[in-house]
Amino acid sequence: MKHFILNLQLFADTHADANTTTSPGLSHEAKTFYEKTLVELAGPELVHDRFAQKKNIPANAGTSIEFRKFSPLTDDIEALVLKENEIPDGQTLEETAVTGTISDFGGYVKITDKLELTAIDKVIVEATKKIAEQAGKVMDTVTREKMMEGTNVYFVPAHAGTANETAVTKRDSLLGATCYLRVKDIFRGAAILKAADAKQIDGSFVAIIHPNVAYDIMMGAGTAWIDITKYNKSDEIFDGEIGKIGGVRFVESSQAKVIKGAGASGANVYVTFLIAKDAYATAGIDKGEVEHIFHDKGEIGGPLNQFSTIG
Repeated sequence: MKHFILNLQLFADTHADANTTTSPGLSHEAKTFYEKTLVELAGPELVHDRFAQKKNIPANAGTSIEFRKFSPLTDDIEALVLKENEIPDGQTLEETAVTGTISDFGGYVKITDKLELTAIDKVIVEATKKIAEQAGKVMDTVTREKMMEGTNVYFVPAHAGTANETAVTKRDSLLGATCYLRVKDIFRGAAILKAADAKQIDGSFVAIIHPNVAYDIMMGAGTAWIDITKYNKSDEIFDGEIGKIGGVRFVESSQAKVIKGAGASGANVYVTFLIAKDAYATAGIDKGEVEHIFHDKGEIGGPLNQFSTIG
């Protein structure tokens, strides 16, 4: 699966006049508090980022990054037979390169001076929560939409129970009533990955799944479903993880891709990503991550100090 862009640098334009006397703004402790609030709240949204290979571009080193993948060496044993007194030809490493480019994203809200006079701390907290929610969803959506460009696609067959399957080969042939995800399809997907020698993530493959699809799986899984409450205490639990079947762990997210009206008769199509290790990658720039930016009315509020901004 190929990749891409990813960095978030939230910003706010400043318009402070050179002759304006500015107030000291937030204290260092307050800035640190709000910065941590932003990062902590944005983090849980990043479900699709969680399983990516991550690399950063050093600061002042441009906006592009190249990821390289080496192809496996031959497993043709006849080609590897050694002959007496004969030095074999050396093998050549073949690689595929994928280049990604960094993009910036940002947003801010205005807080009026009248609102500041009544409940500034509460407003900053609430604005920070909303900005964090937006930041997390933006980053997660950027990653998810690039993942959607992958070409290794399995369409759930039309079926009545476990028998009488009819293969589906394109998205607009998916039927809402008979093309729902089953335990059988999860095992089939895992088998496809294993046959391709895909590596597991901490001992399992991972499925990012929409709550509506998770309901179908759990209702039809029976004893095959293992809830996270029954995991070993030493197991690391991913954000949003709800359980596992066989060698697949399920991470539930409302951010999972839904393609509205793309199926047969206008049915919504739910996308489940079944992920192996190093299937995709994300990149940012060192020291260019999520930033909480506050400008008080003395800095940015114009000649009458009418508003502050949080971004």
